[in-house]
Amino acid sequence: MKDYSISMDIGTNSVGWAVLTEDYNLIRRRMKVSGMASKASVKKNFWGVRLFDAGQVAMDTRLKRTTRRRLRRRKNRLNYLQEIFGPEMNKVDENFFARLDESYLVVDDKKNERHPIFGTIEEELSYHHDFPTIYHLRRSLADSVDKADLRLIYLALAHIVKFRGHFLIEGDLNLENTSIKKAFHDFMKCYYDDLSDSSDEMSDDAQVEAILKDKLSRSRKADELLKLFPGEKSNGLLNQFFKLMVGNQGNFKSIFKLDEDAKIQFSKETYDEDLEELLGRIGDDYVELFAAAKNVYDAMELANILTVNDRATRAKLSSAMVKRFDEHKADLATLKKFVKTHLPDEYETFFVDAKQDGYAGYIDGGTTQAEFYTFFKEKTKWTCGSSVVS
Repeated sequence: MKDYSISMDIGTNSVGWAVLTEDYNLIRRRMKVSGMASKASVKKNFWGVRLFDAGQVAMDTRLKRTTRRRLRRRKNRLNYLQEIFGPEMNKVDENFFARLDESYLVVDDKKNERHPIFGTIEEELSYHHDFPTIYHLRRSLADSVDKADLRLIYLALAHIVKFRGHFLIEGDLNLENTSIKKAFHDFMKCYYDDLSDSSDEMSDDAQVEAILKDKLSRSRKADELLKLFPGEKSNGLLNQFFKLMVGNQGNFKSIFKLDEDAKIQFSKETYDEDLEELLGRIGDDYVELFAAAKNVYDAMELANILTVNDRATRAKLSSAMVKRFDEHKADLATLKKFVKTHLPDEYETFFVDAKQDGYAGYIDGGTTQAEFYTFFKEKTKWTCGSSVVS
């Protein structure tokens, strides 16, 4: 028997092999091979390739799993709240929770009254008239000293618990001072202490706050922050955190040399699950850093929301959202008046047809803000002559 060696080329969807002599020459003829299959011997080439389907990443499965987990946790939170309210709610309206549970069903499939909150059309219309949004209800309950309907109290608390955010954090939240500067300073201290060997001084916190509060695009904000740290690279770890802070999506695949994308975004409902998945792959050494970056994002978001100067209300967040609602209502009325006056034939395209990039498509969720702006500018070019509405 002569000495030989085997060379292999292993890819994602193929394996190639070849048998070489001891002087590294390829054996170029069919050779007799004994002990294969049912025959005593067969002749085979000593080189070849085997093709197979490439392996599939588990991303789709993981997304479905995290979505199920998120929805299950949300449902559990609401179930716990209903357990707390249950005894007293049964004295007021024993079918209240049953109606809410059936609210997503068509009328023919419902076992209780068709109106999900109060059961009667009169009470339902009165509720929606008094409280156009859930934030109107929350502000009213927070500022009122009168005894409120228990069902209204439940609806307000259910909304807070359902969409967690700032409402379930530990400790007190000071709405008078969101402290972007302090949050960013704490993040950079955590970053330099734990991860960076840089001896550069940390940036001017006031300058950082000005950037984060400025009316720039999210990407521009991240770029401006990075400019304050000349020693940091655009594809480095710090810039990924800057992207998270301003509300964009960060991808830590290349940072941690992972096989799959590791996309994180603070504003997504799946953030907790996404972070849990990432930490499971890289370890818990970065937990505090992600938490510090999230604090900066939260502080910036609150600073943008809490613009209400009304000291009479105790519900500043809800008041800010009500203010946004009123401003949107006024802007929408102005837009409708403009379209009716200058583009009467396009009214349905703007406000009825959700397949278009008009207001209907934007509210329906299929059209982005940028696409709506582009659509509006294109439709109004001829109306405004050389100046384009912006």
